[in-house]
Amino acid sequence: MTPETYKSITDAIGADATPLNQLHAAARDRGSVWSIEQLHLLLSCLDDWRVEKSGDDWVVHRAGRSLEEELADAIVAAVQSQGGKPLPAAVVMSLLPSKFTTSEAQVRKLAKDSSRLQIVGPGLIAIRKGVQ
Repeated sequence: MTPETYKSITDAIGADATPLNQLHAAARDRGSVWSIEQLHLLLSCLDDWRVEKSGDDWVVHRAGRSLEEELADAIVAAVQSQGGKPLPAAVVMSLLPSKFTTSEAQVRKLAKDSSRLQIVGPGLIAIRKGVQ
């Protein structure tokens, strides 16, 4: 499947669920030789999409936020819950909701890559100045 075909079929997915077989037919109409199983696997592997069983058919939804985005928000909330003072990654991890399974390295990486967090001192996670 070409990137152009992928973009054209995924741009057609609205807020409601779209049947996977409809997307597959659209891809075939645009020249794709992918099987419906290959399309299903591709969409299942991408964070932007959810593929779910609905009756006898599979449907595709736009996903909400990725788990990484939710984790970044949870890290911000954890640091803010302690008055916003810089915290070690291990302490931040202990303050996260139980739905997150992460590592100190991932917490530090998300903080480093975030526009709302920063690494200060000897690897402490802090809220960037001017961020609420």
